[in-house]
Amino acid sequence: MESDSSPASANKPKRRFEPAGFATKSIIIGIIWTILLGTSLAVSIKYGIDLSQLVSTRPNSSVHHGPIRIGVYNWAGFYPLIVANENGLFKKYGIQVELVHAKSIGELNDSIRVGRTQVSVGVLADFVVLRRLGAPIRLMTVVDYSIADVILASPKIKNAKDLAGKRIGLSELNSFAQYFVVRGLELAGVNPRSVNFYTVPAEKVPSAILSGEIDAGHTWNPHLDEGLSRGLKAVISTADYPRLVIDGIVYRSEVLNDRHVPLAVTRAFFEALTIKKNNPVAYATAAAKYFGMSATQAQKFIDDDARSTDLDENIRLFSSGGVLQQEASAIGAFFAERGVGGEEIDIQKLIDDSVIRQLEDERAVGDPPIDSSFSKRSKSTSLAPRFGPTTT
Repeated sequence: MESDSSPASANKPKRRFEPAGFATKSIIIGIIWTILLGTSLAVSIKYGIDLSQLVSTRPNSSVHHGPIRIGVYNWAGFYPLIVANENGLFKKYGIQVELVHAKSIGELNDSIRVGRTQVSVGVLADFVVLRRLGAPIRLMTVVDYSIADVILASPKIKNAKDLAGKRIGLSELNSFAQYFVVRGLELAGVNPRSVNFYTVPAEKVPSAILSGEIDAGHTWNPHLDEGLSRGLKAVISTADYPRLVIDGIVYRSEVLNDRHVPLAVTRAFFEALTIKKNNPVAYATAAAKYFGMSATQAQKFIDDDARSTDLDENIRLFSSGGVLQQEASAIGAFFAERGVGGEEIDIQKLIDDSVIRQLEDERAVGDPPIDSSFSKRSKSTSLAPRFGPTTT
């Protein structure tokens, strides 16, 4: 018998695999994958299922479980969320909500930045700063224009021009307060470099002016009313420049995995605005009860402080190249010049028009939401923004 070490054996080719068998298996596996892929695509088209996550190279973002925590603050433009909760509108549209009352704008912003809340009200300028700091948020609804943010001044200051060379208090640098004060001065023809800024909380501005610590300061109600009652005067106001303080609702990325959350919140918000119109007493009473004040005081804030924005106004604001994009870009440039945050942000990743466009489309075809089927309908609906990417 010839051994494997013989010369004849050495000349024989060694068998590595069976070519024919391997090719047959590859063909079968390929056919199976093709069938599975075709079936998946057919199902996704029929039922509106998003399969993008199956092929995405990006790691999946975290998903929030449990009630949606919404940060709120005592400002008239935010009252519709209080009224919506009081009247069961969030439940009506298929989500569980827990309102989280922030005692200051800083607390409100910190909570959404670190994820203690998943949804929050706030100011456009602050949202731009938060995004520059890396917070994964999207602005999807504008709720109001402020008409009661003011620079309050001592009686010695007759007009805005007299602020040159004076001491002005603002609640926080690198915030909407700084943006409002600096831009307000510029619009009034005063060089911001000609004034001295001091950090003074909004609630302490009237007392700080009267004690002589500052000559003027940024504040809003109820501190504005306090100052006016003590003889102080407003020399610059958002009543004259409402675009300087635009308020809205933002959502963290973990709740946007459930696509009907922003739709439900926005529907509830707009329905609460109809209560404001049709039953103003009940509307003011609900806000007063939640924030622990009188209905009379709540009604005064509603009348004097904010101009609410309905669906029509949101459609205009979210238009491509419209006011919202213009203001957000201006705010971004303002804080970039001052070195706030990290890299320059893509404004289109902050401003997401998908909810407003869906509501616009539904209204155009006469398709109002049906309570019992809202959640089911929304999950099969694409929420791709029309003028920006969906990535955060």
